[in-house]
Amino acid sequence: MFGKDKKEEEKPKEDKRTTQEKQKDLDTAVKEGTSFLKEGGHDKKEIDEKLTQLRTAYNLVDLRIVVDKDNNNGADIVHVHGEVNPRLDSEKFELLTPEDLKPSEGNRILLLGEANFSFSLSLAKTIGGTGITATSYESEEKIKTQKRKAGENISKLKNEGVKVEHGIDATNLSYKPNSFQNVVFNFPYVPETSRGGTANTKAMLNGFFGNVSNILQSGGKVFLALPKEYHIDRYKPEQMANKNNLSLESYRNFDSSLFPGYIHSMTTKDKSAGSVIDEEGVSRGIVLIFKKK
Repeated sequence: MFGKDKKEEEKPKEDKRTTQEKQKDLDTAVKEGTSFLKEGGHDKKEIDEKLTQLRTAYNLVDLRIVVDKDNNNGADIVHVHGEVNPRLDSEKFELLTPEDLKPSEGNRILLLGEANFSFSLSLAKTIGGTGITATSYESEEKIKTQKRKAGENISKLKNEGVKVEHGIDATNLSYKPNSFQNVVFNFPYVPETSRGGTANTKAMLNGFFGNVSNILQSGGKVFLALPKEYHIDRYKPEQMANKNNLSLESYRNFDSSLFPGYIHSMTTKDKSAGSVIDEEGVSRGIVLIFKKK
């Protein structure tokens, strides 16, 4: 007939899990959180919501993202940290930085599929422009007409010492063998005939890998950025690379905030793809790094 004491009502439920059960739940939550991060393309709000869901589902004290600094190269390294009674930190994986793309002294980097040339300009301002060749698939006239700030960015690139070229087809590269130490291809996409199709983009990537190995130096690298992890399964770039003397070396997460001034723009339209840019205006994705055997 009498109500329960307020303090009794607010008393947290006793955790009756064994230490082994707690550890198992912690392992699972960290694993699921890490898999979500590796998908790429998620903004901070989505990541926070996912970790909150996991923290509640597995009854954890803490589950969050931790950003470290790699003392060797200064790169941001992110991992999931979880705590119940035991603690657990996930494997660490890095964010792509401009320094990752920088060629060694006297060598060059090739940027393919530039649209408004904001990525190449950001890179040039960070690592210097003299070793960069930045290219677009479209003609100079078309790119300047269709892409906002493209003309302005191209002029700035030339002032930075960047070599700018137009009408460059990633599936038919005519550069001399061993011309480049690094090649970057950000978010390649060819419009498909049907919604959700992959045939056109896969054909383009297949042609790209069939050409790029020849122009790479021995030990040279290809940096291929895709919007999300499921695009790896859809396009299967690793299989294409393996057929052309390239092996997958590692992954990086792509975050455009590390490339100041970069504004993602689709090749066919002067706007950003929804699968790449988030509500905060940050382009995100996953970068596959291939090395020439």
